[in-house]
Amino acid sequence: MPARILAVCLLLASPAAAQELFSAPVPQGQMQHRFLDRVNLGLLTADAGAKAADAYWTHALFVPPQRGTEYAPLSRIFVTHGTPRLAGYFAAELAGDAGLAYWLHRRHHYRMEKVVMGVGILQNGGCAAYTATHIGK
Repeated sequence: MPARILAVCLLLASPAAAQELFSAPVPQGQMQHRFLDRVNLGLLTADAGAKAADAYWTHALFVPPQRGTEYAPLSRIFVTHGTPRLAGYFAAELAGDAGLAYWLHRRHHYRMEKVVMGVGILQNGGCAAYTATHIGK
């Protein structure tokens, strides 16, 4: 039975592997720029700061006495089992945001690379603010 499932998965995945992704053309009047220019470096720094604040307040939830629970099921696996896993989780989150932004940059989606980092800033900054305001309850 597992062999049949594997065969079906391989057959369904073969058309997707045959497709080619195209890079978006650079619009006229818009020059290519370096990935780590002033704006992106600022966004990446702000994203790292937001993730650090979220990591700090999430860690404060689980230091004895435990004062809260983690709502996100994927995050719960990492953040409830000690500081090294928590730090690794937030570092991987930052690497994922930066990696996706760089991938979009390489395909000339310059606005989307900034949106990805902006969403990371808003998400983690909001979570840090929420946790900081509710930690005493």
